[in-house]
Amino acid sequence: MRKVIKVYFKETGKEHLFGSYAAIFDRFSREEIGAVINSIWNITSKNNGRYENKKVVISKVFLQSSNKRIASVKNKKR
Repeated sequence: MRKVIKVYFKETGKEHLFGSYAAIFDRFSREEIGAVINSIWNITSKNNGRYENKKVVISKVFLQSSNKRIASVKNKKR
């Protein structure tokens, strides 16, 4: 499983997915998020991977992927 950070903007209803908390701040300013990275990190570590304020809901989710390869994909690579 792979960790993914989901940011939901309450005002617009848009969701964005990131590979880390730091990546959120590469795309959005702390004013847009309504918090700084340290606050989000501390609260999500104590609150089951969830942070919420007036602007956003940030949650840690897990992406399930398979280790198995589809036979047709294997055949194409030969």
